[in-house]
Amino acid sequence: WCLTEAFQTLGGPLPAKIVWAKLQYFGIAAVPPMWLLFTAKYADAGWTTRRGLRAGLWAAALLTVVASATNEWHHALWTSVELTASGAAVYQHGVLFWAINVYSHVLVFSGTLLLLSALRRSPRPLRGQSLAMIVAGVLPWTGNLFYVAGLTPAGVDATPLAFTVSAL
Repeated sequence: WCLTEAFQTLGGPLPAKIVWAKLQYFGIAAVPPMWLLFTAKYADAGWTTRRGLRAGLWAAALLTVVASATNEWHHALWTSVELTASGAAVYQHGVLFWAINVYSHVLVFSGTLLLLSALRRSPRPLRGQSLAMIVAGVLPWTGNLFYVAGLTPAGVDATPLAFTVSAL
């Protein structure tokens, strides 16, 4: 997600930016189920072995990637894309973008709740580990909320930058 965002931001004509944006959806679609499955395993939730649940999470991710690849046919993810004077691509989001975003935030929020539960149950020496993961998870989530709320300049998605900070 971060790498493809960098290539999209660095320049090129609009069609190239759209290709990079489509490639971003491999990461965009994968992060929420990976976060939920990771936090559930860490919190010892027990349900991570259910194949049907995992298949459903990955089916939704696959549908997201397919939707981005075929957006020109349905315009459900982006209704239009325009270049600003500075060369940034600004995407007008369609109904599918908002549905995917809500779904993704539910998964990320659920994973964060699992970490909070693990934090409460953890022995004192391990609480810092859970707390560090919560902070690292909340940073990209917050960056994404700023982006979807339109609080970033010229349509800049702050999520990949927040991932970089949380990795540190």
